[in-house]
Parts: sequence; structure tokens; C-alpha cells
Amino acid sequence: MAERALGKTLDLMERTVSLEFGVLGGRVFAYHAQGDSPDRQTIELKCEQSGSFLTGSSVIIGDEHHERVSLFAEDEEDGDESKPVEMEEGWQLNQITTMLNIHEVDADWIAESAAKHDGKSLVGRFEYFPRINTDDGVVNDKRPSVSAWIGVGPETFRLLRERMLDFKKWDFTIAIEVLFPDGTVEGSFMGRTVRWDGGKPLNVQSARIVWIKEDWSPDFHAKERLAPRPKAGAPYDPPREHLELVSRIERLESQIQKLATPMWAAAVLLLVLIFLMKR
Repeated sequence: MAERALGKTLDLMERTVSLEFGVLGGRVFAYHAQGDSPDRQTIELKCEQSGSFLTGSSVIIGDEHHERVSLFAEDEEDGDESKPVEMEEGWQLNQITTMLNIHEVDADWIAESAAKHDGKSLVGRFEYFPRINTDDGVVNDKRPSVSAWIGVGPETFRLLRERMLDFKKWDFTIAIEVLFPDGTVEGSFMGRTVRWDGGKPLNVQSARIVWIKEDWSPDFHAKERLAPRPKAGAPYDPPREHLELVSRIERLESQIQKLATPMWAAAVLLLVLIFLMKR
């Protein structure tokens, strides 16, 4: 019995993959008042998967055969026709847009959700939408999309809304842990690779929002010792001989200034006398 429980726990840990997203933009929706909820708002964030390629998780969704997406192309329509078109199967999550909706929930909602889902309330959902291309050309999606939602408490919702609306560039990242189906997660020393068919919506096991302010690294003092900052120079304390020399120079300048006035007066008087004698 214990071995079975341990095996189930390890299986859940293996299939639960943490996905980190950077926020590109967002908007806030406000709805009309209702009797049970006079203030209804939701936050929608446009996100892209981020993280290190060495330790992050690579998620490939579906099996659609399509042209390989260049991460460095400035304009996908301005391609070089002389180069052969590279094709790939499935869409990588970091190449498509993820729209994350954040809802404000309270204790009553959590209790109702737990009652409907075997005692454990829903954290959120993660869902894939294939691109649609109709024969008449009315709908011609370039890429598929991913939609997700999570629920947060009132205080967290207000904090997120205020931070999002106050700044033009947001200083937070969002991570969600998604439970993928059996046989979709492959582990390696460089991270994990997920190959998911994108069929049914998946459960979000947990979510976190991280704000970063200044230098948050715990090894700050160690880095400071490796590259010490220049210390402010101490105030200059001149020696006694220097002070005496400066004092003598000041006295000499004062004496010269006192003598300068009678000399100028004598020179003017001499010029006046010479002028009168010539007359």
C-alpha cells in the first residue's frame, strides 16, 4: 500500500512541469455588478515562455507539419526565397502566445471547487487551440495559441492589478506547474522535454508570481567582496607647515594691497603736477 502511494506521488512529480512566463502586455476587464459579486474584474496577460535552455522545460504541442519559426526574424513575411524552407512537426510553446487570465476568488469559491473535485479545489487550467485556416481565406491563423487561467485571492489580485497598471514595463514573472498526461514527459540532464498532443485541457497544480526589486541575490555580500566598490576619499588634513606657509602668503598679499593704494595716488598726483608745470 505504501509502495503504491509512493509510486503515485513520484508519477505526479514526474508529470508536473514548471513553466515560466515573461509578461509582454496585459489588460483589465471590469464587469457590471451582480447581487453576489458587485465588483467583478479579471486580468488578462499576454505571455511568452521563458527560462534557460539548459535547465528549462521544452514543450512541443501537437503534430502539425509546418514551416520552422525563426526566433530572430524581424518579419516573417520577408523571407529569403533562395533558402530551402525548413519544416518541423509540432509547435514549441516558446514560439506561440500564451494568454493567461487571472480571476479573483474567495474562500467560498475554493470550498465549492473542492466539493466538486474530490476535496481539492482547482488552481487553474491550461489549454491548447490549433490554428484555423479555412478554404475561403476568411480565417488564416499564422500560429496556434495557448490559453490558461488561475485563481488568486483578493489581496494578491489587487497587488497584481496595481503593479500592472502603474508601470509601462512589468517587473514580475509568472510560473505555473502543469500536470501533463502519462508518457508525455521525457527527462534528461539538460532539462525535460514534453510532447503533448494538445487534446484535452490540463490542470494547473500551482502558480506563483515573483516580483524582483534591486539586487535580490542571497550572495550579494560575496559578490561585493570579489569586486569591492571604491570607498569615498577621506577629507584632506594638511600638515602644520603647509598651514603656516599659506598664512604667510595671505599676510604678504594684505601688505601689498595696503601699499598699492598710496602708490597709485602718488602716481596720479605726479602726473597732475607735470601737467600744471607745462602750462
